[in-house]
Amino acid sequence: MCLIIQGSPKKFNREIISKAFQRNSDGFGLMYIDKKSKRIVSKKFYTKKLNKILKTFKTHSKNCDQIALHFRITTNGNTNNKNCHPFSVLNADNDRIDVSLMHNSPMLPAPLLSDAFSDSYYFSKNSLQLFNEQIWFFIFHHGPNSVFRHFYISQIIS
Repeated sequence: MCLIIQGSPKKFNREIISKAFQRNSDGFGLMYIDKKSKRIVSKKFYTKKLNKILKTFKTHSKNCDQIALHFRITTNGNTNNKNCHPFSVLNADNDRIDVSLMHNSPMLPAPLLSDAFSDSYYFSKNSLQLFNEQIWFFIFHHGPNSVFRHFYISQIIS
């Protein structure tokens, strides 16, 4: 299973990042809200070099108060850059809001249309695209439970 570490970048050190990478070395990604632009910034790649991850973290950690790091372990899909997390779901340039996804749990409810891509890839590109920017805006301001609670109640009633 993948590993996600989230918190203040000041609390991360080489040992924490190194241990996470040793256990989950099939891809790395990070995301955060940039202090200046207030936009989601993300970076992801497949590497076998810890120093590349540390350098990327150091560069980006200066720009945020909170950051999320994703260390992938391949369960389905190829081990490559395209299957690394985070995945961009919506982009404020086109959709009025930034939404990105990191995932860490058993398989997501998404059809695997090819062995080349992971469930997280397909979930972000197909399933989450069904939510429009108004729903994401509502989630951002009211929290996910309010939307999903409404969704599940409406599904039970219908």
